[in-house]
Amino acid sequence: MPVAGLGDISRRINVLLEGKLSPAQLGRLAGNYAKQHHDAMVSSGQAPAIYQRFVNGIPDAPETSIRIAPDHPGVILYKGTSLLAAATYALQICREKSVVGPGPYGAGTYRESWVLFADGRPTSIEQFPPATEQAIVVNFAPYARRIEERRSRRPAFQVTQIASDATKARYGGIEVRRQFVTLPGIPMGRAKFQVPYVLQRPPRTGEVMLYPAVVIAIK
Repeated sequence: MPVAGLGDISRRINVLLEGKLSPAQLGRLAGNYAKQHHDAMVSSGQAPAIYQRFVNGIPDAPETSIRIAPDHPGVILYKGTSLLAAATYALQICREKSVVGPGPYGAGTYRESWVLFADGRPTSIEQFPPATEQAIVVNFAPYARRIEERRSRRPAFQVTQIASDATKARYGGIEVRRQFVTLPGIPMGRAKFQVPYVLQRPPRTGEVMLYPAVVIAIK
C-alpha cells in the first residue's frame, strides 16, 4: 500500500528545493518520514505487519535511498501480503503446538520439521514469492501423520487442525483447511528424512505417505 499523507510532504519538498537542499538530503528527509509514518500505521493495526517495500520500483531498497527532484518526486510503496501473513501465523502455531519429548520427538526434531511451500515449491518466509496463490505449511517427518492421527488427550497431536482453525479465525478473505498432502522427492532438513516416505507396515505397505498440512489459498 502506498504511504498515506505524502501530499503534505510534497509541499514541504517544494519549499526545501527552493532552499537548495541536495536530492540526497531530501531523500533522507522523505525516507525517514515515510518509514516513521508506515511504522505507526503498522503499530496501530492500520497496515499489515508483513509487507514488501519498493523504493522507486526497487524491492527492499531503504526508504532513504529515494531521490527527489522537482519533476520526479519518487515513490515509496509498501505492499501488504495477507497470504504470507496467514502462512507465517500458521507456521508459528504449528511449531508452538508441536509435541516435544523422548524418542523421535526429542531435541525438537518434529517441531523443526514444519516447512513452508509456495505454489508447490519449498520456500521460506524471507523468500516467499509475492505472486503466490497457495501456501502450504507441512511437516515432513516420516512419523508426522501417525502423530497427527493418534488419539490423545494432548491437543498437540492435532496441530494442523488447531493451526487451521486459528488462522481461519484471524485472517478473512482467504481459504484455510487441514489436509494430508503428498510431497515431492527432495532433500528436507538436517534429519535427512526420506521424502516422500514409503510406508513399511501393513495394510498400507508400499504406499507413499501423506503428510499433515495447513493449506492456505487465495479465494
